[in-house]
Order: sequence, then C-alpha cells, then structure tokens
Amino acid sequence: MSLLLNLNHISIEVSDLAASSRFYSEVLGLREIENKTGFSFVRWFGIGDTHAIHLIGGQGTEQTAPKATHFALTTDDLEGAMSRLTDAGVPFGDYAGQAGKVGVRGDGARSIYFQDPDHHWIEIVDAGTLR
Repeated sequence: MSLLLNLNHISIEVSDLAASSRFYSEVLGLREIENKTGFSFVRWFGIGDTHAIHLIGGQGTEQTAPKATHFALTTDDLEGAMSRLTDAGVPFGDYAGQAGKVGVRGDGARSIYFQDPDHHWIEIVDAGTLR
C-alpha cells in the first residue's frame, strides 16, 4: 500500500523577520495567518487554502543556495507577478539567469526565478501552462 502525502507548509529561516514578512506580504501578496506556535520569532503566511510558509527569525542564510534548491508557487497571472516584482525592485529571470526573461520548463510550463531578502530561491509558475 502506498502512502499518500500532501504538502502542508514550508519553513525557512530568515535573518530579519520584519523585512522578510514585508516581502512575503507586500511583494508576493501572501496573507498572514495565525501563528499557532505562540513564538514571537515565527510568522505564518498562507498559500492557497491549505498551505503555508513559516518564517523563522534567526540567523538566516549567509550564502546563496543553488537555484535548484528552491520552492515554487503558481499563479494565474504571471505578468502581474512580474509587474509586482519589478515595482518592488526585485530582479527576476529564467532558470538560466537571463534577467527579465520568462523561461519554459521541460514540461512546457512558463516560469520565473527570484530571491527573497535572505537569498532563498523562489520560482513562480504560470498555472495556465501546467500540464
């Protein structure tokens, strides 16, 4: 019998909890949800109806992880997401690193990559191109 697993949340350590919280709420437009841990150094942001990103205040990352180490979000409005990033001064590009370019993955999905304030790589995928 196979085990059925679903994603619940992603936790990432950040060096400046307030700055990262602003990035995830204002730049990415994620809504803050109740932090049920009770710890003041933790903030939760909802993704869709049942998923979340947990930001954990601490040391953060001192160096950039490879782009292959990332998490991906989907949107029905990739152009709108790119506009939000541009307006916030956040550079983005395709996986190859071409600034401002949209990539096309092997499965045909269009996507972009960028980094949060602690250099975590994030991919945004055009939901309309997923197969």
